[in-house]
Amino acid sequence: MRIRQAVYLTEQGAQRRSNQDGVLSLNKVPLYAVADGAGGSDAARLALLTLKDHGANLSARIEAVASNPSTTTRLAVRHFFQGAFTHANAALREANEGRTSPLSTTLVAATVVGPYAFLAHVGDSRAYLRRDGTLRCVTADHTLAALQLSRGDITAEDYVDSPFRSTLSRALGMGPSVDVDVAEIHIGPGDVLLLCTNGLHRFADDGEIREAIAHDDLEGSAQRLIDAVRQRGAPDNVTVMLIAVDAAEREDVTSGQVERALREVFLFRDLSDPEWLQVAPYLEQVDARQGEVIVEADGEADAFYAVASGAVEIVQGSERREVGESGYFGTVALASASRQLDTVRALEPTRLFALSRARFEQLVRDQPALGTRLALTALDTLGNRLAVLTTRLAKVIEAAHGEHRY
Repeated sequence: MRIRQAVYLTEQGAQRRSNQDGVLSLNKVPLYAVADGAGGSDAARLALLTLKDHGANLSARIEAVASNPSTTTRLAVRHFFQGAFTHANAALREANEGRTSPLSTTLVAATVVGPYAFLAHVGDSRAYLRRDGTLRCVTADHTLAALQLSRGDITAEDYVDSPFRSTLSRALGMGPSVDVDVAEIHIGPGDVLLLCTNGLHRFADDGEIREAIAHDDLEGSAQRLIDAVRQRGAPDNVTVMLIAVDAAEREDVTSGQVERALREVFLFRDLSDPEWLQVAPYLEQVDARQGEVIVEADGEADAFYAVASGAVEIVQGSERREVGESGYFGTVALASASRQLDTVRALEPTRLFALSRARFEQLVRDQPALGTRLALTALDTLGNRLAVLTTRLAKVIEAAHGEHRY
């Protein structure tokens, strides 16, 4: 993939004396970001300058992903954003010493390398993905209302009218440390990323945003977004950035097809879009030729596999079964080290994604809440399998002792 164009516009708003939003656009790295500051115009500027100063570190990581897009290189991009945001948070905390009006800011940032877009954010500035006429918000707001909704304390209807929709639960400068959400999107030709401050999504719904950016004219789309909130007399600063990508060549399996297949796998089925995209960097892509052995019996079972396209044959002794798109195998490997009982072979050209036990353990360390959810889902499935096996074993024992009645 390559970035075809990146444009941005910012508007002060009807009731603001100054524009405390900020924008960073570095085409060469590439690195793009928008920020919504509070406490003064220096908040967003300081965070964006810190991010810019770390751009050289990102360039090295991008080159590594371009040459070898493994979980190691892709997670290094995740770690870059965690580190850069942490430095920005420290810079704001230092600037706040002795201030009566402390500086803080939201920040959403993006980079693109090959078929991947990486997004990092803190606060309620958002990232959206426009694909094939659809629009998805791919970040989760860090606000008190969003936190209440995720915990089930309020309903979706309550959330719409909640007075806490703009009350931040996370922002740079708020505390001594900061949790950063980093997402990975497998992008395709024609995709457009939208980064924006809350001045847009507070006064324009998803339908209006989708309509405004439904065209390939990015400059016109950005202007339509600004016009949409201006016509409503929106009081707040609003900043929008649009990033369009093109592909050198089209893939046989599209990004949308891969994601739809993986999201049907039990381990990922109940995740929200932002949660799923935070898991993605931990998954290793495996492309197998027809007839290629993917897993050999008697080897170490150390990964869970999900089939994104194609089909595999799983053989254990005289038993044989086929697993196709959205199928999976190797759940036990996530729980503990064990020997591989099956031989798995591709029946046709097949794309799989592997979550190794080592990466699963790292995910739990990096993102405890999300990792625990996946662990509980895996344990529930293993428990169901164990119950079935126990029932079968009981029947075998009964039959062996002549106790089974027909």
